[in-house]
Order: sequence, then C-alpha cells, then structure tokens
Amino acid sequence: MNYSHLSIIDRGQLEILNRLGWSARAIARHLGRHHSTIAREIKRGFVNQTYEAKSSHQASQDRRRESKPRGKFPSQLAEELQTDNSFSLGLVNFPRLPFLSPDCLLLPLRQHSWSLTRRRRLEK
Repeated sequence: MNYSHLSIIDRGQLEILNRLGWSARAIARHLGRHHSTIAREIKRGFVNQTYEAKSSHQASQDRRRESKPRGKFPSQLAEELQTDNSFSLGLVNFPRLPFLSPDCLLLPLRQHSWSLTRRRRLEK
C-alpha cells in the first residue's frame, strides 16, 4: 500500500472545492484520496469557520518536524549502542560494520550449529 502526504497543491484544491460546497467524499474522489483522509484534513485545518490550505500545510509540516521516532530500544541502551563501536555475543566481540547486521555475522555460526545438530541426530 502506497502512502503519501497531502501536498500544498492538494490542500489548495481541497480548500477551493470545500468552499464550493463539495462533500468530503466528492473531494476525495476528485483528488484520488480516501474520504477519511479528506475529512480529517478538513477537521484539522478548520480556521475561522473555513478550511485554509496554507495554515493547514504549515501545521502539517510542524507536526512532522516535531514528531520523533520512538525506536526499538530503551533510551539507555540506545545511548550505549550509539557510543559503543562493537557488539558482544558472549565471549566474542565483533566490530560494528555499517553494512553488516549482527544476524549476517551470526548466520554462518548458526548454520554450523544446525549442521552439527543434524549430524548428531543422524549418528544416533
């Protein structure tokens, strides 16, 4: 599913069509968007009893700029991972390489242990 933000051009068309009295569903069909997207946008951008594209677009940009990704790690662990240039797996320390994930480095070890497990099963 593709996702894109409303552009200032979309918002300008929305403002004009809304002032002409078009419904949210009619505007959505015209712009090729889902009707709930248009309804939420009109609700958010309502200023002085009318929808204003310019102020709505600015508010949208502000919301996007102020939003921060939460991340997958607690803040303390995230700080440690940013400052530490290597990661440890038990007794083995691996350098942090920008193009390799820990899973890529562990794959040969896992395959080796899987083959040992398979051999042990075959030997029994």
